[in-house]
Amino acid sequence: MINTLFKLDIIELQKFIDYFLFLVETKNIEKTIRQLGDIDSINGIGTYFIKPKNKIFNNIFLHTENNKIKSLSIGGSFEIIFQDLFDKYGFYSEVYIIHDEIFKYIFKVNDQLSLCVDLYQKINLDYSLKINNLELTYIEN
Repeated sequence: MINTLFKLDIIELQKFIDYFLFLVETKNIEKTIRQLGDIDSINGIGTYFIKPKNKIFNNIFLHTENNKIKSLSIGGSFEIIFQDLFDKYGFYSEVYIIHDEIFKYIFKVNDQLSLCVDLYQKINLDYSLKINNLELTYIEN
C-alpha cells in the first residue's frame, strides 16, 4: 500500500498535536482506540497495534499499564519543512539509526510529547529540506 503524502504547515501541525493530546487526555483506552481505528493486534503486555481509520496515518500504537494510557505513537506521511519545525520547537536531538540508514530528528513539544522526523540524509545547515515522515509520541511521566 502506497500512502499519499499530505502537505502540512506548522498551523495544521499544531491542530494535529492538539487532537493527539485530546485523545491522550481522555484517559479512556477503548474510546481512544475507537477514535483512531481498529485493533490490528495486541502483544500481550499492554500494547495495541491499531489499523488507522484515517489514511493520513501509517502506524499507530498504544501502550497501556494498569488500564491507563502510558504511551501513544502516531506516524504518517506528511510533508513539512524542517525549518518550520526548528523555528517552532528550537533545538532538537539527532540520532542515526545504522540498520535503517536514517537520521531521526527529535523535537520536544512539551514534557511528555515529542515529535520525531526521519530523513535519509543529515541536516547540514539546509533546513529547507522537506520532511516526508513524521511521528508524534506521548509518554506519561
